[in-house]
Amino acid sequence: MLTIGLDVGGTKIAGAVVNSSGKIVRQMTVPTPASDPEALEDALVEIIEALSAEGEVAAVGIAAAGYIDASQSVIYYGANIAWRNRPIRAGLAGYRCPPSSKSRDFHSL
Repeated sequence: MLTIGLDVGGTKIAGAVVNSSGKIVRQMTVPTPASDPEALEDALVEIIEALSAEGEVAAVGIAAAGYIDASQSVIYYGANIAWRNRPIRAGLAGYRCPPSSKSRDFHSL
């Protein structure tokens, strides 16, 4: 089972997929569309889809600077990005981690 971690910064989104032993299987970066919340969510989905090609993904974690309510999966204020009162889990709720034989919901924060 694999896990994806994403670090959302003001200039880039760094992502990695690790196996159950904690070994990095693949990593990549994409530019952060910091001023456009919808484009930023699209960039997250793009990198998650690319990293998910390595196998079945159990969870995805997202790190971002700012005021975050992890229990509600809401970013109230993103320090370097245009996320304001953004329900991240709800915004990405339709995303599924391919190519899982069991369809799993996106996990964030």
